[in-house]
Amino acid sequence: MEDLNPDSRQSIYFSVSYAVVTEWLSDKKKQLNFLKALLESQLDFSDIKSEAHSFTLLRKEQSSLQVRVASLGPQVSNILVKSDGPAYNLDLFAKEADAVYGAYRETYLKGECQVLQCDAIIRHLYSCSNHAFKYLWETRLGQKP
Repeated sequence: MEDLNPDSRQSIYFSVSYAVVTEWLSDKKKQLNFLKALLESQLDFSDIKSEAHSFTLLRKEQSSLQVRVASLGPQVSNILVKSDGPAYNLDLFAKEADAVYGAYRETYLKGECQVLQCDAIIRHLYSCSNHAFKYLWETRLGQKP
């Protein structure tokens, strides 16, 4: 018996994150070069928030997209691309994230780099014919009622 309705899928969150070995370069020229590289990939952001060891690019039009570049510690930087409540499918998010990482590599990483950690999250919601917790508990986890 199938309680889950696969046709009811609703995307609620996508993200991809990398932690790489590279020194933090917070100068404005690098940030402008990064923004130019993003514009060349047809990615435009309406808001920029700069802090001492990070900056965040935000886009709300089309579909929400956030890019955050930060220093995690000495010689370790992080880049995160995420979309809360995406208005498009996963394939388009993957293309945009790939364009962001291409611009990041072009601007901040010269030559080879070491990736310390990579993380991707995809969250979807589905409707169930029964109570969702009952479905998860009994069907997905195989527990007794």
